[in-house]
Amino acid sequence: MTKAIRAVIVVFCLVWISGCGLDIIEFDVTEEGYAGLTGVNVPGLGGFSSSLQSGLSGQGVDPGDVDSMRILSGTLEMTSQGGLTEDLSFFKKLDFNLSATGMNTHRLAYTPTLSSGTKQVDLLVDSELELKNYLDAGGMQVAIDAELDPPPPDMVEIKIVFKVRVDVNVM
Repeated sequence: MTKAIRAVIVVFCLVWISGCGLDIIEFDVTEEGYAGLTGVNVPGLGGFSSSLQSGLSGQGVDPGDVDSMRILSGTLEMTSQGGLTEDLSFFKKLDFNLSATGMNTHRLAYTPTLSSGTKQVDLLVDSELELKNYLDAGGMQVAIDAELDPPPPDMVEIKIVFKVRVDVNVM
């Protein structure tokens, strides 16, 4: 066999192998809510599985083809302007806890200590937590555990964005 034929075979095999196996996609899950005297409310987190499935559909991915799903990063942003509350420093604790039917609750993300003037912060995320198991279990949701000290006197609009990485089997 000549070197040229071997090279063609190697290239063909590499192209064929790259067409099978895993594809990696990333998308954002964005949820909006508010914090105020009554606590923190982000309605979309109660149906986090729906948000993930919408993200997958938006990428043309069937949930059955997902091999792995993890959170890469997260941000919390104050989107309201001109109110009495000027920043997010009222959050003394803000945890995002993931649960699903028959699964142990696990902290997905949390805020670091927030100083005065902070209007946007990167969340600390558990990037090793496998979300696919929670999605497959059903009833997946994210609950907020927050401590506000002092609670803001007005309604503060917030936006939470999680960047999700998905390994998809594309055989």
